[in-house]
Amino acid sequence: MEDSELLVLKQTDYEKLNRDMLKFNVLSRIIIQQATLRNEEQRFSLTVDTPKDKYLKAKEKRPVLFTRIPEQYLASYLDIPLLLLSKIKNGKEQE
Repeated sequence: MEDSELLVLKQTDYEKLNRDMLKFNVLSRIIIQQATLRNEEQRFSLTVDTPKDKYLKAKEKRPVLFTRIPEQYLASYLDIPLLLLSKIKNGKEQE
C-alpha cells in the first residue's frame, strides 16, 4: 500500500465550518452526496452484476485502482474470488 495522510476534524469544528463558511458547507454536501451515490451503485453492482461485469465497470470508473492496488485487495473489493479475477483479467474466464 501507499503512505497516506489523514486529516481529522472534531465534530464541533466541522459543524462550525459548515455554519460559518457557505462554500465549505456546499462542498461537504457535494462530497457526501457523491460518496452516497457511489456506495449505492457499488452495493447494487455486487448483488446484480456478474463477476466480469463488476470488473469491467470498476476498471472503467476507477482505472487507477488497477495500477495502485494489489490484486488480492481488488478481488475482495469486487467480491470476486482471486483466481476468477485473474482469469477475467487474462480473458480466460467462462461465462
